Formats: sequence, structure tokens, C-alpha cells
Amino acid sequence: MDNKKQTYQINGNKFSVNEIVEYSKTQLSRKHTEDWEKELYQFICSWFNDNDYINVFTSGSTGTAKEIKIGKQQMIESAKRTISFYNLKQNDRVLLCLPISGIAGKMMIVRAFTGYLNLITVKPQRNPLKGINKRIDFVAMTAYQVFESLQYLKETNNIKQLLIGGGTIPPLLEQEIQLLNTSCFASFGMTETITHIAIRKINGYNKQDYFTCLPDIKISTDKRNCLCIKAPYLEETIVTNDIVEIKDNNNFYWLGRYDNIVNSGGIKIYPEQVEHKLNKFITRKFFITSLPDNSLGEKLVLVIEGKAFGKNELKELKVIINSLLAKYHQPKEIIFIDRFLMTESNKIKRRETTASIRFQ
Repeated sequence: MDNKKQTYQINGNKFSVNEIVEYSKTQLSRKHTEDWEKELYQFICSWFNDNDYINVFTSGSTGTAKEIKIGKQQMIESAKRTISFYNLKQNDRVLLCLPISGIAGKMMIVRAFTGYLNLITVKPQRNPLKGINKRIDFVAMTAYQVFESLQYLKETNNIKQLLIGGGTIPPLLEQEIQLLNTSCFASFGMTETITHIAIRKINGYNKQDYFTCLPDIKISTDKRNCLCIKAPYLEETIVTNDIVEIKDNNNFYWLGRYDNIVNSGGIKIYPEQVEHKLNKFITRKFFITSLPDNSLGEKLVLVIEGKAFGKNELKELKVIINSLLAKYHQPKEIIFIDRFLMTESNKIKRRETTASIRFQ
């Protein structure tokens, strides 16, 4: 592990290895320590124990969600690449506002300890920047958290660099991000790759519409056109279910998920691409999926959360759909359901929600 003589910082307080472990144990024993804080202190104790690995749960990006072991040295190597890319220096402030149960939260702690950064911790919530009155050099947030924090980001210059993960960024949010002075990046990664392996600059003079790999990351595609990832700190090549178009050795365009593809009448449709076009016009949660059809095999359907639109609103939406989308990309049916099934990270459970429609 890291140099035993080094000091680690949490919220500006400095600790040796022994001190930070004892402090964490003390906080765990206290009655009023909140659950999110307990996760933080439990991870710190695990990080500095004698095991050379950490147990984490995958998100299901490369298959069925499961518990796996990730080597601590692998996590350190991943952290070093992020520290280098964002030019983070010792004592820089990094904000932890994601659940420690996920790889993104864990890796923010590892980055802080690897780079001897000042780890600022706040409760994971929809607006984690509320109450932050110091400059933060780097923070990772979900798109939902960024949306809820837009007013703060517009009114202050406290956040220098912002990494956005946990799913695709809605076009309306990306449009709002253009107004920010904060340098904002979309991330691509998963538990199996030990958080992000590529980023996309989404505002400023050097914004991109493709992802750029971090140093030493090798990419290719399999016969499904799904991304394959090789990194020096990964034991094996990671084969994803993410369909991409490779621009060159270091850059790629993300098209959608292989497990979401709809084959309607022999035409392959990427739901995420259709959703991207509709995002500006539908303010509620929605997604594109398919249902069985006698003639097409699968028919494309648009599923919207909440009560059904009125006659005029529905008519307007159909006009927008017809003008925006090619014939084969137009949903054959619009379905409204009261509430979507969601993951803990606020992603729509497409399969389960679609299944619930089929049995209605």
C-alpha cells in the first residue's frame, strides 16, 4: 500500500494511516453516525487492512450483476490516470458526493488517498453542492445531481472540474451546461473497468461529441460492434455490451446498448439514438422499447411515465415524432404508465418496466 509516513486528508483534517483507521473505527461505533458515513468509514478500514483486494458489486454492464474482487493496486493505477488527466496536485480538494456502495464513490476515495488530496465528504443527495463554500478542484456527480445543482453552478465559480457519470446526459441538460464556467466531462466506464476509461468534454472551446480514452487504454470491437477494452491494470480484456463506432485508436462514438437493440421488420434500431432526438421535447421520464408484433416481429413503442397526455398534447407529440424521426424509427404506439421501475442509481429498469407492460 501507500507510504505509511504520508498523511491523508478528510475535510481538511490530516491523519497518518493508523490515525485514519482508528478515527474511522471510532466514527463507526458512534450512535449518531449516518448510514452514508458508515459506508465511508467501513471502506477506509477495508482499504488499509491486510487484504490486497476490495469486494464490489458490478452494475450489470457486461452481464448479470455480481460481486467481484478488484485488486487495490489496480484501483491505484486507475486513480493515477485520473489524477494525471485532470492535473490534480497534492492538497487539491476533491468532493465525494456519490454513494460509496458504487465503484465511482469508492474510486473518489482511492484518488484522494493515492494523490494525497483533500477529500471533502458530503451526504449523497440530489443537490450535493448546497452549502459548499470552498473551491473544489474535482468532483464526480450523476446527471440528476448536476441538473439539481445547476443554479449553484451558474452562480458560483467554486467547481473547477466536473465529471458526469451514471448514464447518458439529456440534451437539455447538456445545453444548460454550455453556460457554465466549470469544465464538464461525460464519463464512460463501469465497475469491471474500475470506473471510467474514457471521457467526453461537453462544454468549452474543446468540446467533443466522441469519447477519448485515458492514457494506455486500448480499444477494439467484437463481431457485434461492441466495445472491447484493454488496460495495463486490468487482468483481462473487458467485453462490453456497448455498441460503438471507433473513430481512431483513442476515440469512439457511443451508439447504444446491444441488449436494447430493437429489430423491427428486419431494421435494427438503437433506442438510445431515438431517445436522444426526443429528449428536447419530452420533459417527463421516458424510454424507447419494443413489444411483440405479428407482422414486424417487434414494434417500436414509446413509454412515458405519468398520466396520459390530453388529446391536443398527444397530437402535438405525434407531429414532432413524424417530423424528427425516419419512418422506421417512429414508435408505433405511445404507452403511459404511472411509475417506472428504477435502479438505486436512478436509471430506468427497461426490461422489468417493459415486462410489466406486457402483462398489463
